[in-house]
Amino acid sequence: MRRAAIFALALQSALLAALPGAAQEAAPDAVPEPTLALPTFDVVSVFQAPPWTTPSALVADSVLNRQQGKGPIGQDVFIWELVPKGQSFSDWTELYAIFAERPLDRPLSQQRDEMASRYGESCQAVQADAVVESAERLVFVLFCNAYVADPSRGEIAIFSYTKLGETTVRNYYHKRGPAFALDDADAWPLSRAEFEEALQLIAAFRIGPREN
Repeated sequence: MRRAAIFALALQSALLAALPGAAQEAAPDAVPEPTLALPTFDVVSVFQAPPWTTPSALVADSVLNRQQGKGPIGQDVFIWELVPKGQSFSDWTELYAIFAERPLDRPLSQQRDEMASRYGESCQAVQADAVVESAERLVFVLFCNAYVADPSRGEIAIFSYTKLGETTVRNYYHKRGPAFALDDADAWPLSRAEFEEALQLIAAFRIGPREN
């Protein structure tokens, strides 16, 4: 089995236990507790600080881009994204974001496949690993070994797609680094410990109804 899949499957039980409505209780500290909240249309997104910072230093350590408007099919779109201070949105090594759309009728699985297709067009080779999958929640990883436009660089991206009513919220973390072989975990932009930490961080993302 590929090492990427091994790492994802090793965490699957703990991540499933941490999902809302899970039948079993999560082991203590199995998934870090979210610590920040952000209103996103009719829901509240509850999340952790990106790997490069802490909740108290989030603003000081980051560059923020926040936009809200209409999407290509007339849907409401909201994006809140961060990169480490000193980097830019046109040239970053790490990026963390919350992206919301409403109304959006497409199943989460279709949205995931659309994202994987974009990576397939931009990367020389892509590997997708599902960690959690249901009609209301997806957690998955996309491995891009090397960009077509820049074969010297590759990327690992971890996504959470969550749906509540007509609102879909994506939480994601990207890490860029030198190009790598998909089956060579030692060459990834993230170490195994960093990968597991980032996966747990994204899996801890939650949304809930926004109180009026």
